[in-house]
Amino acid sequence: MSTTPRDIFNRARWGAGDLDAIELVVVHRGAPGDRRRLPGSRIGQIQAGGVEVLADGGEAGFVPYHRFVAIEHRDAGTLWLRGAPAVAAGEGGAQPAAGSAVEPEAGWGAELPSAIDVV
Repeated sequence: MSTTPRDIFNRARWGAGDLDAIELVVVHRGAPGDRRRLPGSRIGQIQAGGVEVLADGGEAGFVPYHRFVAIEHRDAGTLWLRGAPAVAAGEGGAQPAAGSAVEPEAGWGAELPSAIDVV
């Protein structure tokens, strides 16, 4: 069983109860470097296709998993990194190349492999 972003969010919400310790890095066109950081405290519903992110005014937007670049934890560093090999649950998170800072570099933005076959 691999660790997916959805698994990480559910464990943080229902296990540790601390989504506030998580920060989500997503592709956001128009933002500096086409990346945006979203605090875990703004994560509403955790759905099969992505997460609901709450805005200041109480309105919610939806961020699909294919826009995720990384999931970071304030104490544990990077928990998930796009393109990093999947790890079994309980084996630790992805290991960033240098530190836990996520910056756009060569190779970022590649499509995630799909488990769905088109017939």
